[in-house]
Amino acid sequence: MTLHFISGTFHPGLNITVRRGLEWFRKGLIPGQTISLCVCPPGQDHTVVGQARVAFVMAAQIETIPDELMKYEHEPSCRTKEGLLAAMSRVLGEVRADEIVTVIGFEM
Repeated sequence: MTLHFISGTFHPGLNITVRRGLEWFRKGLIPGQTISLCVCPPGQDHTVVGQARVAFVMAAQIETIPDELMKYEHEPSCRTKEGLLAAMSRVLGEVRADEIVTVIGFEM
């Protein structure tokens, strides 16, 4: 399974990514599973940059994601809920704080 990212900013150890809706929650990712990380900005080729291990998968509203998890967001500008909402809205159109999302924790 491959997670696609616009930005290839990752840090050692635990990272999280937040995906709109429940599609990724329903894919059946399980802790310990190895996934590929692909960086593919719009208009550019897909480049697999590495492998990671799934740490956890959870469904939540953006506003209820625990603050202690936000510091592990892979993209530095998204480590606050306001920053996350702004970034997601730029890419996906309006995203609200009460929307259901899937939070995927992965370890590099």
